[in-house]
Amino acid sequence: VSRLGGRGNWHGRAQCRAWFAFQNCARGLPMIFMGTENLQEDWWHVTPHHRFNWGLAEGDDAYAAEMRALVTASNTVRVNVEAMTQDEIKFVHEDAGSCVLGFLRGAGSGVCLCIAHFGEQQWENGEYGLHTGCGEGKTWKLILNSQAKEFGGWEGSAKESLQADGGGKIFCSIPKWSCLIYQMQ
Repeated sequence: VSRLGGRGNWHGRAQCRAWFAFQNCARGLPMIFMGTENLQEDWWHVTPHHRFNWGLAEGDDAYAAEMRALVTASNTVRVNVEAMTQDEIKFVHEDAGSCVLGFLRGAGSGVCLCIAHFGEQQWENGEYGLHTGCGEGKTWKLILNSQAKEFGGWEGSAKESLQADGGGKIFCSIPKWSCLIYQMQ
């Protein structure tokens, strides 16, 4: 978080949440540096000044609690949703100009659509169109939003459910600096 503006900077915290959730969408084994789950500043080492800050883990720090909640929710999705650990991955949307990437994880009926957005722009009223690669009429349910209020974002930052049109395209709200995971119903 230090390299992104610090734990006192909303954008720095939002970027940490987005990157952590994105890593849980990727193939392979997601890893986290000690202290990241509490938004601990600087780097970790065994010297007294750079040891793990137990005060953040055990105290009432709101920023640490929000990040731990995101880490817990993201890890829960990773462990409990079979599609998130399957080898199948298919990129269905690339928008370099807006820094939005959409890809499918898994196969079959429980496939997940991961939407990563690493930029300042946002779409708040369901106006961002994204092809799902799964055909028409499918319903998608939000299972993780790194910008949800309980993680330090805001209420209503993403739609809870989306319906694909006749071409398999969804129209969604995408908050800035976010990772969204929708599961096909």
